[in-house]
Amino acid sequence: PCGCLPMNHFFFRGGTRQRLAESLVLLVMLGTVAAADDPFAARFADPPPAGRILKIIHGWPDQPAAQDRLIERLKSQGFGGVVCNVSSDQYLESEPKWQAFVRAVAAAKQAGLVLWLYDERGYPSGNAGGLVLRDHPEWEAQGLLVTDLECDRGPARLELPPGEPVLVGAFPVVDGRLDASGRVDLRSRIRDGAAEWSAPNGRWRLMGITRSRLYEGTHADGNLWEKLPYINLLEREPTARFLEITHERYAKYLGEDLGRHFVATFTDEPSLMSWFLKPMPYRPLPWSAGLPGEFERRRGYPLDDAVVLSLVADTGLATAKHRHDFWLTIGELVSENFFGQIQETCRRLGLPSGGHLLMEEGFVSHVPLYGDFFRCARRLDAPSMDCLTSVPSEVPWYVARLLASAGELERRTLVMSETSDHGQVWRSAGDSRPKRMVTEGEIRGTCNRLFVRSEEHTSELQSRQVI
Repeated sequence: PCGCLPMNHFFFRGGTRQRLAESLVLLVMLGTVAAADDPFAARFADPPPAGRILKIIHGWPDQPAAQDRLIERLKSQGFGGVVCNVSSDQYLESEPKWQAFVRAVAAAKQAGLVLWLYDERGYPSGNAGGLVLRDHPEWEAQGLLVTDLECDRGPARLELPPGEPVLVGAFPVVDGRLDASGRVDLRSRIRDGAAEWSAPNGRWRLMGITRSRLYEGTHADGNLWEKLPYINLLEREPTARFLEITHERYAKYLGEDLGRHFVATFTDEPSLMSWFLKPMPYRPLPWSAGLPGEFERRRGYPLDDAVVLSLVADTGLATAKHRHDFWLTIGELVSENFFGQIQETCRRLGLPSGGHLLMEEGFVSHVPLYGDFFRCARRLDAPSMDCLTSVPSEVPWYVARLLASAGELERRTLVMSETSDHGQVWRSAGDSRPKRMVTEGEIRGTCNRLFVRSEEHTSELQSRQVI
C-alpha cells in the first residue's frame, strides 16, 4: 500500500476482448499512430493513443520548449498520453505554475496525447498537499484508540492510549463474554496515563478507549511520498474544501467542461486511516464529531458506550447487530461524503471520477479502511485498483475482477489499474537485495492477467490500464 512512485508507473488503455489484443501489442511502438476508426489489423499493428500506455507525471516542465521536448519524447517512446497535475512546487497557489500547466495540457492535446487528471500532490488524495487542513486542523482524521487487559484478583495497571478518555472501566468476564452490566468505572483512577485498580475475585477485563487523531502508525505516517496529517472522510466539510481548491480550480483555468481535456480523474488511496501499518500498543476505530448523530439518525438508536464496547469485545446477543450497524454507517458516510461528493463534482465538470482505494488485496482491510469497500468503489465512475508488481505470477488478478464487478453493477464503461514494478525496485532501509529489472514480456504478461480477469463474464466492459 505505497501509492504512486512516479518514475515507475505508467498508464495504458484497452477494452473488450478484441480491444485487448490491440492494447498489448508493443509497449514501445514507433512510427505513425493509427486512428481510432482504422481497420482492426491496422490498429492491432499500430494502436491509437487511447490504446497505448499512459505515463504518470507529477508536474510538467515550466518552459514551453521543455514541455514540447517531453511530449515528443513520450510519443517517440510509444506512450499514448499522461496522467498529470499542476506542479507540486507551490501546489495550486502559483499563477506561473498554473499557466505552465494550461499550456502543457493544450500542447499535449494538440499532439494527440490522451490525458487523465491526477487530483493530489502525491498521495493519499484529499489533503491538497496539506492545504485542506491548513486553516482547519479540526478536520483531521479521528479515531477511537482501544487497549485492554485481562486479570484475576489483585492489582492491575492498564496503560491508556493517547487522547481524551471515552470509556475506561473493568468488566466481569462470564463464559468468555464481557458483562457490561457489571462495569466498574475507572476514570477516577487514571494517573499518569494509566488506570490502576485492585480487582476482586473472578476474571476481569480492563478496557481503555480514548478519542484521538489518527496519524502515528497509519498510512498518512508511513507512506513514501510525504508524511502529512490526513482529513476525516466521515465529514462532508473536508472533502468539500478539497474539491474547492483542486477540481474547481482546474475548472477555473481550463474551463467548466474538464472532459474536453481529460478522460477521467484519478484519486489515489484515500482512507479512514483506521488501520495500522506497523505494530502499535492499541487498536483503532474510525470516529468523527458528527458520527454519533448520524448513527442515531440512520440506525434509530444511540451510539452509546454499550455499542462502542461491543465493537471491540463480545458483550452478548446484541454484539453482531451493533457491529453491523456501526460499519454500515461508516460505509455510508465515506461513500457519500468523500466518493459521492467527488463523483457529483466531476459529473458537473463533465468527466468521470476515477482512482483506486487502499489495500484492495485483502478483505480484512476493507472494513476498517472504508466500512464498506464495495459501496465506496461503486461511487467511482472509473473504479480502479493498484498493482505494485510487474511479475505475472504475483499479479493480484482477483482485485481486477472485484473492481470490474463494481463497474458492471453500475453499468460503467471504464475501469483502471495503476501498475508498476514497485515490488521489484523499491527497497526499505537495510534491505540489501538488488533491484530486479522486469522485462517487456513480463510487463505484457502482467497486463494480460489483469485484463483477462477484469473482463471475465462480460463482453461489454471497456477496460483501461494504468501502469
